Amino acid sequence: MSLNVYKASYVFGPVRNHYALFVESDDDQKGYFIHVFGDVQEGMEYHIQGQTEPEYHYGYLGKELLGTGAWAKLKDLFDVCESTPPP
Repeated sequence: MSLNVYKASYVFGPVRNHYALFVESDDDQKGYFIHVFGDVQEGMEYHIQGQTEPEYHYGYLGKELLGTGAWAKLKDLFDVCESTPPP
């Protein structure tokens, strides 16, 4: 089974944008929302939210398909994301 991977875009005010990875994991377009949140002054944290749809998060602008991946490699993606320190 292959999974679609998207870059989801959000806006929080006139000068603040936010981007996240969204991995669509089932036919009803729900999946895993992978992003870093916080700010440089207070610290940033990595976060995975499961069984969500990107369209229902505040400030949603759209999503762009980045590619597809194998279901068996999803844990590898999470591991790479978790091992990369936030900015």
